[in-house]
Amino acid sequence: MILAIETSCDEVSASLVNENFEVEKHIIFSSSDLANKTGGVVPELAAREAANMMQSVLKKITENIDWDSVKAIAVTNGPGLVGSLMTGIEAAKTLAILFNKPLIPVFHIFGHMCANFLEQKEKIIFPALVLTVSGGHNDIYLWNSETEYLKIGTTLDDAAGECFDKCARMLGLGYPGGPLLSHCAEHGEKRDDIILPRPLKHAKNENMFNFSFSGLKTALLYKIENLKQNSLNTNNNKLTKQTISDLALEVETAICETLLHKLFLAQKKYNISTVMISGGVSANKPLRKQFLEQAKQRKCNAFIPVKFEYCTDNAAMIGSAAHILWNNSKNKKFPVEAVKIQMNAL
Repeated sequence: MILAIETSCDEVSASLVNENFEVEKHIIFSSSDLANKTGGVVPELAAREAANMMQSVLKKITENIDWDSVKAIAVTNGPGLVGSLMTGIEAAKTLAILFNKPLIPVFHIFGHMCANFLEQKEKIIFPALVLTVSGGHNDIYLWNSETEYLKIGTTLDDAAGECFDKCARMLGLGYPGGPLLSHCAEHGEKRDDIILPRPLKHAKNENMFNFSFSGLKTALLYKIENLKQNSLNTNNNKLTKQTISDLALEVETAICETLLHKLFLAQKKYNISTVMISGGVSANKPLRKQFLEQAKQRKCNAFIPVKFEYCTDNAAMIGSAAHILWNNSKNKKFPVEAVKIQMNAL
């Protein structure tokens, strides 16, 4: 097994993942309640909560553990919030030194990519295209082999998850915005007077596979103000509940359409038959449904994390990535002193 630790943002997670990519034990502590009170993640508070919860999480994950069956420790080394990352790295270093285990550093986004290996029934065939999408990153990777990948598309401003959160805030839905907006959208209806842009949909050359969601937020802001001037959509200068749901539906539709358009545009260009999505936004039900439908139409092998908990930041995906790194390492040497915070992919 590999014991993995993830603390890149406002979660403290630990997991035991075996060589068959089966999750034997998994713990996630989230400080989302605190973030809800503050209207978002405050780095200093997130780091403090991580430090406060680390000992409890590690105690639970190592309870009755057979340390002889643990071949390595793994930890997220970036990108993320520096204070939170440092908490996880120092805890992992302590365990690695104490029990004389190799320490495998895992790049956070590679971890999200490898969440698709967890408990899958089908074997992943390379090359593949993977869309990693969350609040902090929004990228398309050409994944040539288990450890070789190339970023071919990225966000020029906000990631889709951040756009979900900020649009939810404009609609008064609270935090975390993504799940709340998606729930609200379930009651929405398509309307001719509520149409938002699909950013960079027809971009070519260097922006062909890139994303931009700042314009979508601005368009929503203007649309809200416009609708408030229409008495049919407001009650005492406040949007009606139905209008908020209709707006939420259009936001969700615009984001999902844009994400999948770019992914399958890349799939067509590179003629690749394996496609994946991962990251927090991959838990969005309409996105998952439309992704599988479009992949089937194109006769692609489609992979999504099998559990919603493997979509968000979690240690199981770090354990999965660590097994891949271990299996592809010739000397199996992962020295503790070499592990440092890494904010950019190699």
